[in-house]
Amino acid sequence: MDWEEYHYRAILQSAASTDPKDLVSAANNYVANFAAHSMLVRRNLTLEDLEPVVKAYDRIFDGYWSKQVEE
Repeated sequence: MDWEEYHYRAILQSAASTDPKDLVSAANNYVANFAAHSMLVRRNLTLEDLEPVVKAYDRIFDGYWSKQVEE
């Protein structure tokens, strides 16, 4: 399974709308919740565990900044 794509789609589904600000807000919440949950469950969260989530976040954030530059 492509975990980056999985997390990317989960972020998109959790957003209130497709507005870039809503997407970034959803991404912020998703990453924070993922990290908090992972630490509670495993207590030994590594950077490798977060890598697919961070890459998905980067995709959302890059889209946000490209929209800002266009405006």
